[in-house]
Amino acid sequence: MDIKIYNHGACIKGRMNDNEFHRHECLQVSMSKTDSTVAFKNRSISLPANNALVIAYNIEHKLIESEWVNVLVDNECEVGRLLIELMGSNEYVVIADHEIIEKLFEDPERELSRMNDVIRDEIKRAILLIKDHDHNCKLEGIAKEVGLSSDRFRKVFKEEVGITFKNYLRWQKLRRAFHLLTVSPETKLVDIAHQSGFSDQAHMTKIIRETFGYNPKNIKNNL
Repeated sequence: MDIKIYNHGACIKGRMNDNEFHRHECLQVSMSKTDSTVAFKNRSISLPANNALVIAYNIEHKLIESEWVNVLVDNECEVGRLLIELMGSNEYVVIADHEIIEKLFEDPERELSRMNDVIRDEIKRAILLIKDHDHNCKLEGIAKEVGLSSDRFRKVFKEEVGITFKNYLRWQKLRRAFHLLTVSPETKLVDIAHQSGFSDQAHMTKIIRETFGYNPKNIKNNL
């Protein structure tokens, strides 16, 4: 499994053969070079080779055994905004050919580097502060630093980013955990949990399984 973390997302490549049902705090764009299957809770769909599947935030799914390229896209980035517009109100869409998708797979680092300019300046600052704090921060403190009351900040953050501050912070902790897994594979999972802002290894393991469908030990062993 090959994992790369970018400013506003990630790219995960490899054979997915035993992932459990899971859901992401972001958009997912998946593609396989062979005809493949993706299971949702109440149905399965066939995905033709080299077609892209875009899955909305918080939709339970699992990838059936195949070699996959998965790009995870944070809602607040520019390409995230374009994908949301492309999907409309659908839980997922299959796309055979689209410029946005082509650019995303050609150079995910570039496409996941630009924050959406439409987002309010206070929320842009908040997102950068969260990243600068290594994701160990409290809503009240971030709200104060960007000049909003806690209640107002909570409401505006959800409106602008599409997910709650709590869920966004959890996703950033996961991104940091995956980064540490890839750059320091010798580091113990308990240390990765603490360095990523989780209360303990058990909590991190639970959240990783819910979000990626794998136990972190399995991920670490397959890097």
